[in-house]
Amino acid sequence: MNKKFVWLLLLGCLCFTGCATSRSEKRDNAPELESAVTTTFQAVAAKHAPDPRLAIFRIQPERTGDFLILRGEVESAAAKQELIESLKSQGIKAVDRITVLPAADLGEATWGIVRISVANVRDEKGHGAELGTQVLMGHVVRVWKKEGGWYYVQSSDRYLGWTGDDSFVRVTKEQVNEWNATPRVIVTDYEDRVWQQPGGKRRGNLPVSDVVAGALLKKVGEEGDWLKVELPDGRAGYLAKQSTMDFEAWRDSRQATGANIEESAKSLLGVPYLWGGTSTKGVDCSGFTKTVFYMNGVQLLRNASHQARQGMDIALDPEFRNLQKGDLLFFGSRASRGKPERITHVGIYLDNKQFIHSSGLVKLNSFDPKSPIYKESRLKSLVRARRYLPEE
Repeated sequence: MNKKFVWLLLLGCLCFTGCATSRSEKRDNAPELESAVTTTFQAVAAKHAPDPRLAIFRIQPERTGDFLILRGEVESAAAKQELIESLKSQGIKAVDRITVLPAADLGEATWGIVRISVANVRDEKGHGAELGTQVLMGHVVRVWKKEGGWYYVQSSDRYLGWTGDDSFVRVTKEQVNEWNATPRVIVTDYEDRVWQQPGGKRRGNLPVSDVVAGALLKKVGEEGDWLKVELPDGRAGYLAKQSTMDFEAWRDSRQATGANIEESAKSLLGVPYLWGGTSTKGVDCSGFTKTVFYMNGVQLLRNASHQARQGMDIALDPEFRNLQKGDLLFFGSRASRGKPERITHVGIYLDNKQFIHSSGLVKLNSFDPKSPIYKESRLKSLVRARRYLPEE
């Protein structure tokens, strides 16, 4: 999954106003001022928010008379201070109208715990907006601001987006710590139901919620083959023991080996492709790799272009001898003629020139022209490989 984003630093749209007696002077100085402001903004943004999908630095400068009025929002007070001081050192007077998030009207409840099986996080407000990522039940998000019925949140892998106010419970940092400290179970089956009573599907026993692999729930008690669990919003019910594992025990048992990565990846064969998907209900290419590695205790960033910056670079050769099971393969276009490298797809290398990826659905393909699952287009667009696992 890869997207184009436009910086909200409207540096080319500075508004110039002033009195008639100095209009000519201001017009002469305008290009020099604009260049200085642009350079300063770019330097500060590159340091504090190099990727606008992972950090907040959105400021619109407007020139009024001898001053720049700075409006917008950042997540770092240090970034705001550095910007203002840098402008000041160049003799540029700035009026600070920048909001440091989280928004003040949120109070201390600037965190959230997802209360539904899969929370959709979108690039813009609205249910019709493009899906950027998903966060599973019981996982924590940072809450930055609210507009209408939508909150601007950040997932644990730092991805930013909008989710509805019914997707999570807003809490304080102290409540997050309490949630993380409480005995929890992780769902290990690909999907199941929390029921009002033990026993599962039967007449009169209604579901409380669906759950998917990776969801976290509070363990309250046991009753035979069933666990009594509590959801982040306080709803309670029963979940089959065989669908879960104690979260701490699960985390301690993870072994990120090539064989385990292959097993987890193949267990998702046939899961449909979903742009922005990171759950067993549907995955995009990087959502697939992220989910597989999470199953084995490794946290990857969200997008293919982000994952391509993690791990260790592995040289590609025609016979793929340098690769080992579990290496990630990145596809797109190489840097050439002044154009930068562009990553548009990612998959997991297995062995014997086979790889697994989400494209239409999770499936196997091969780089071997003699194989019935040979994919020439993927071979031609292969750009690089990265290793995240120990050498085998």
